[in-house]
Amino acid sequence: MTAIPTTKLKGYVTIFSAVTGQSHGELERRLGFGAGRLSNGYRAFQLSEPIGPDDFEWKDRTRYSGGWHYDPSIGEYVQRTDELRAHLGKKYGYDEKVVDRRIQDFRAAQLKRLNVRSGPNRIVKIIPNDPGTSFPDSPFEGIPQWNLTREKQFTFIGDNV
Repeated sequence: MTAIPTTKLKGYVTIFSAVTGQSHGELERRLGFGAGRLSNGYRAFQLSEPIGPDDFEWKDRTRYSGGWHYDPSIGEYVQRTDELRAHLGKKYGYDEKVVDRRIQDFRAAQLKRLNVRSGPNRIVKIIPNDPGTSFPDSPFEGIPQWNLTREKQFTFIGDNV
């Protein structure tokens, strides 16, 4: 019996249903890879180790490359986490204790999502065969992304799945 290859990885991850069955070009657009970045293929891995509360950063959706969003009201790019905190501050009268609790609740929900290991919402990582640095915003609105800040065990699930 042959063992399934595993490896330790960190970095950006998403859910399986966002990547399965997509052409290279479609997957580039969905995940925010530059055009042609996946033309030489990619490897897909499934997260197989638990995620803890300090193991990730929420980066919202691939619509916001790296979690960055241009805020025209201030003329700068800001992190979606900062926009979330500002939104909650306004909503709860800038009561920092309430905002902190809401942020903790939100992070707990994200942690729960990151610990799904089966079905369409399981966590996967796509690694292009060619290195590159182009990561434009995706035109898709609903594809979640997180940045794993600590290496975790992943299982290889295929090439170009």
